[in-house]
Amino acid sequence: MKQLLLLFLSLMPMLVFAQSGTTNTSITAKTSFNGRHCRGTHGLCSLDDTARTIDTNSTITYDETHNTIIIEINRSRINLQEHFHILREDPQNYTGNTQVYYLMEDDFLIPNSVSQQLQIYRQDVKINSGTYPLIMTEDTITITFNLE
Repeated sequence: MKQLLLLFLSLMPMLVFAQSGTTNTSITAKTSFNGRHCRGTHGLCSLDDTARTIDTNSTITYDETHNTIIIEINRSRINLQEHFHILREDPQNYTGNTQVYYLMEDDFLIPNSVSQQLQIYRQDVKINSGTYPLIMTEDTITITFNLE
Protein backbone atom coordinates (compact mmCIF):
# COMPACT_ATOMS: atom_id res chain seq x y z
CA MET A 1 0.00 0.00 0.00
CA LYS A 2 2.85 2.35 0.86
CA GLN A 3 4.47 1.68 -2.50
CA LEU A 4 1.24 2.40 -4.34
CA LEU A 5 0.85 5.70 -2.53
CA LEU A 6 4.47 6.58 -3.26
CA LEU A 7 3.97 5.75 -6.95
CA PHE A 8 0.85 7.91 -7.09
CA LEU A 9 2.57 10.86 -5.42
CA SER A 10 5.58 10.60 -7.71
CA LEU A 11 3.33 10.64 -10.82
CA MET A 12 1.19 13.54 -9.60
CA PRO A 13 3.44 16.35 -10.99
CA MET A 14 3.50 14.67 -14.40
CA LEU A 15 -0.29 14.50 -14.48
CA VAL A 16 -0.66 18.13 -13.43
CA PHE A 17 1.80 19.45 -16.01
CA ALA A 18 0.39 17.27 -18.79
CA GLN A 19 -2.97 18.99 -18.31
CA SER A 20 -1.54 22.51 -18.42
CA GLY A 21 -0.31 22.37 -22.04
CA THR A 22 -1.28 25.24 -24.32
CA THR A 23 -3.29 24.86 -27.46
CA ASN A 24 -3.36 26.86 -30.65
CA THR A 25 -6.54 28.74 -31.49
CA SER A 26 -7.63 29.24 -35.12
CA ILE A 27 -10.26 31.25 -36.96
CA THR A 28 -11.10 31.78 -40.62
CA ALA A 29 -11.06 35.29 -42.04
CA LYS A 30 -10.91 37.42 -45.14
CA THR A 31 -7.34 38.71 -45.20
CA SER A 32 -6.31 41.59 -47.43
CA PHE A 33 -2.75 42.48 -48.39
CA ASN A 34 -3.61 45.77 -50.16
CA GLY A 35 -1.10 47.73 -48.12
CA ARG A 36 -1.30 50.13 -45.25
CA HIS A 37 -4.62 51.97 -45.22
CA CYS A 38 -5.74 49.57 -48.00
CA ARG A 39 -4.39 51.78 -50.78
CA GLY A 40 -3.44 48.92 -53.11
CA THR A 41 0.24 48.77 -52.19
CA HIS A 42 2.22 45.97 -50.53
CA GLY A 43 1.42 45.10 -46.92
CA LEU A 44 -1.19 43.73 -44.58
CA CYS A 45 -4.38 45.76 -44.91
CA SER A 46 -7.11 44.00 -42.94
CA LEU A 47 -8.23 40.86 -41.13
CA ASP A 48 -12.01 40.50 -41.37
CA ASP A 49 -13.33 37.82 -39.03
CA THR A 50 -16.96 38.70 -39.82
CA ALA A 51 -16.79 37.75 -43.52
CA ARG A 52 -19.13 35.09 -44.82
CA THR A 53 -17.54 31.66 -45.06
CA ILE A 54 -17.70 31.80 -48.84
CA ASP A 55 -15.60 35.01 -48.78
CA THR A 56 -12.88 33.82 -46.40
CA ASN A 57 -9.45 33.17 -47.87
CA SER A 58 -7.29 32.36 -44.87
CA THR A 59 -6.92 30.62 -41.55
CA ILE A 60 -5.37 32.63 -38.73
CA THR A 61 -3.81 30.68 -35.88
CA TYR A 62 -2.47 32.04 -32.60
CA ASP A 63 0.46 30.06 -31.19
CA GLU A 64 0.56 31.06 -27.54
CA THR A 65 3.81 29.20 -26.86
CA HIS A 66 5.78 31.23 -29.44
CA ASN A 67 3.56 34.35 -29.29
CA THR A 68 3.03 34.25 -33.06
CA ILE A 69 0.17 34.51 -35.48
CA ILE A 70 0.28 32.23 -38.49
CA ILE A 71 -1.74 33.30 -41.51
CA GLU A 72 -2.34 30.50 -43.98
CA ILE A 73 -3.81 31.85 -47.21
CA ASN A 74 -5.69 29.53 -49.53
CA ARG A 75 -4.15 30.34 -52.94
CA SER A 76 -7.24 29.25 -54.84
CA ARG A 77 -9.22 31.99 -53.02
CA ILE A 78 -7.01 34.92 -54.08
CA ASN A 79 -6.38 36.41 -57.51
CA LEU A 80 -3.10 37.14 -59.31
CA GLN A 81 -3.02 40.76 -58.08
CA GLU A 82 -3.39 39.60 -54.46
CA HIS A 83 -0.58 37.09 -55.02
CA PHE A 84 1.57 39.96 -56.26
CA HIS A 85 0.74 42.12 -53.23
CA ILE A 86 1.92 39.32 -50.94
CA LEU A 87 4.98 38.13 -52.88
CA ARG A 88 6.00 41.43 -54.54
CA GLU A 89 6.51 39.58 -57.79
CA ASP A 90 4.83 37.11 -60.10
CA PRO A 91 3.98 33.84 -58.29
CA GLN A 92 5.14 31.95 -61.40
CA ASN A 93 8.72 32.70 -60.28
CA TYR A 94 8.32 30.33 -57.32
CA THR A 95 8.42 26.55 -57.53
CA GLY A 96 7.73 23.77 -55.05
CA ASN A 97 8.11 24.55 -51.37
CA THR A 98 10.04 27.77 -51.77
CA GLN A 99 11.16 29.59 -48.60
CA VAL A 100 11.10 33.37 -48.94
CA TYR A 101 10.45 36.30 -46.60
CA TYR A 102 7.55 38.69 -46.32
CA LEU A 103 8.46 42.32 -45.72
CA MET A 104 6.06 44.05 -43.32
CA GLU A 105 6.80 47.73 -43.93
CA ASP A 106 4.48 49.10 -41.25
CA ASP A 107 3.21 47.95 -37.86
CA PHE A 108 -0.26 46.38 -37.99
CA LEU A 109 -2.72 46.53 -35.10
CA ILE A 110 -4.84 43.38 -34.97
CA PRO A 111 -8.55 44.15 -34.57
CA ASN A 112 -9.77 43.46 -31.03
CA SER A 113 -12.52 41.15 -32.34
CA VAL A 114 -9.86 38.96 -33.99
CA SER A 115 -7.69 38.99 -30.85
CA GLN A 116 -10.63 37.93 -28.71
CA GLN A 117 -11.60 35.08 -31.04
CA LEU A 118 -7.99 33.90 -31.02
CA GLN A 119 -8.14 34.03 -27.21
CA ILE A 120 -5.46 36.70 -26.91
CA TYR A 121 -6.78 38.52 -23.89
CA ARG A 122 -4.91 41.80 -24.07
CA GLN A 123 -5.53 45.09 -25.84
CA ASP A 124 -3.63 46.53 -28.79
CA VAL A 125 -2.05 43.34 -30.10
CA LYS A 126 0.42 44.40 -32.76
CA ILE A 127 2.51 42.85 -35.51
CA ASN A 128 5.71 44.87 -35.75
CA SER A 129 7.22 45.90 -39.05
CA GLY A 130 10.00 43.57 -40.15
CA THR A 131 10.82 40.52 -42.20
CA TYR A 132 8.83 37.33 -41.61
CA PRO A 133 9.17 33.80 -43.02
CA LEU A 134 6.83 33.00 -45.90
CA ILE A 135 6.32 29.51 -47.27
CA MET A 136 4.48 29.01 -50.54
CA THR A 137 3.22 25.62 -51.61
CA GLU A 138 0.94 24.67 -54.46
CA ASP A 139 -2.13 25.30 -52.30
CA THR A 140 -1.18 27.82 -49.62
CA ILE A 141 0.94 30.80 -48.65
CA THR A 142 1.88 30.72 -44.96
CA ILE A 143 3.35 33.69 -43.10
CA THR A 144 4.37 33.53 -39.43
CA PHE A 145 4.27 36.90 -37.64
CA ASN A 146 5.78 37.62 -34.22
CA LEU A 147 3.53 39.58 -31.88
CA GLU A 148 4.57 42.42 -29.64
